[in-house]
Amino acid sequence: MRNISLILFLTIMSCSTDKKVVTLRIENEQIYFVDSTNTVMNYNYNSSESRSKSENIITYVISNETDKKLLFIIDKKIYPSVEKELTISGSTYFVIKDKVGEIKKYNMPLVSFDREVNSNKIYSDSIKNNYYNKIGVENKNIDYVANLFENSIIIGPGERKTFKAIVNFPIISEINSKQGINPLYYRGLKDAENFQIYYSCNAKSLMSCLPKYVRNELNDNEVEIFEGIIESNEVPLKLVK
Repeated sequence: MRNISLILFLTIMSCSTDKKVVTLRIENEQIYFVDSTNTVMNYNYNSSESRSKSENIITYVISNETDKKLLFIIDKKIYPSVEKELTISGSTYFVIKDKVGEIKKYNMPLVSFDREVNSNKIYSDSIKNNYYNKIGVENKNIDYVANLFENSIIIGPGERKTFKAIVNFPIISEINSKQGINPLYYRGLKDAENFQIYYSCNAKSLMSCLPKYVRNELNDNEVEIFEGIIESNEVPLKLVK
């Protein structure tokens, strides 16, 4: 009886160990930042040298160890976040964790600008909206569907894909009054705090936004939109002087 129990236990352990998953890994060993003395009120970097020191080329890899063809939506940018949640659009985010593992908040001051209306953008948006309306996409879903059309990538069974994104710290986005852009920054970053990426997609909601011909095509080609959240390893921050 003991032998049978042992065999069952080993079988269960083997199945759980062999479970094939999707993984996300950051290749960088450290993520660099400069302190606030290199900024002007956290709105801009005070020199091109400070800006250059604050820049990180983040390299991350998504590996598909499942037996499915999976579709991901990978933008050139990764976005700051204060919580990990499913998103319809399918996006890559990052968080900064303090030494006790709590996610740090970033600051976006409420600054308003008189932004000049760009007639070229209005025209291009009207062309874009008209196109997606014609192929059966509702206005409320246009951004989600356009994001999939423009940034989707399929990773097959056993494949891995490498992606790169650029992020500066502590100021992620500098103030730009001409373009009406607010500054986006972290306060009080410290050595040994951790940087982490996660990818998120609510595939069920996204599928419901897609035109029928796209849903049929995905099914016919046996491609699944990845559903869920995958988290990367954590990489320590390093102050650059």
